[in-house]
Amino acid sequence: MNTCNDALTKLNNTILDENIESALLRSTLFLCKLIPEMRDMIGFEQNNLHHHLDVWQHTLVAVSNTPNELVLRLTMLLHDIAKPRCYTEDERGGHFYGHPQVSSDMAREILLRLGYDNATIEVVTQLVLYHDADIQPRRKHLIRWLNKIGEERLRQLIAIKRADAKAQSETFRDLKLSKLDAVSALINDIIEAQQRFSLKDLAINGRDLMDAGVPQGAIIGKILNRLMSMVVDGEIENEESKLLSMVRQLNKEYELPREVQP
Repeated sequence: MNTCNDALTKLNNTILDENIESALLRSTLFLCKLIPEMRDMIGFEQNNLHHHLDVWQHTLVAVSNTPNELVLRLTMLLHDIAKPRCYTEDERGGHFYGHPQVSSDMAREILLRLGYDNATIEVVTQLVLYHDADIQPRRKHLIRWLNKIGEERLRQLIAIKRADAKAQSETFRDLKLSKLDAVSALINDIIEAQQRFSLKDLAINGRDLMDAGVPQGAIIGKILNRLMSMVVDGEIENEESKLLSMVRQLNKEYELPREVQP
């Protein structure tokens, strides 16, 4: 019998249970034995306007509001695991500065220790890292996020942020959920409108730049990324002739050896 595999199977079965909150409560001792870092979460008061539950209770409610997918529930199980380590307090109450990064680092260590595959670890740690990011319902802002992490990951991020908000105090809950509704609607609009948000969608590629006279090397990527940013910001249309014309203006900035003709 492989004890490690058995523990991993039990953990997966627990967090994928249809009655997840009860399953987690029943398995608290098992979870704390398997993941000792969780012990500090239990009873750790947050003393924050955004939270009415301690870290562990908040985690239970957040996981229970998460879609029944392994990577998403693992994310919410671990998203605040560093809060006890990051806690500070002042006249405004409790704070957890930097906890997303520390939680992401801790999640990586825990998931590696438990034997999860690399793909699962990469998704979970990225979502934990960004779970507290301020995602705004603005077109350019969302296009940049789509360019940064892709549609699938961004939609997963919105799903866990929604679960997180549902486990927070009523003071800001409705406002946060309404904002996420607006973000989701705008993402749908961007996708449906087929707006361009990644390098593969540019009307030109590295071969086009080399054909136009740009020397092979790192300069190709720099120019393509600059052009992509300009397209995202609406500074230039995603048309081949206009993009190659812009390369001429980037000539001096990137110290190209000779002028590039469109």
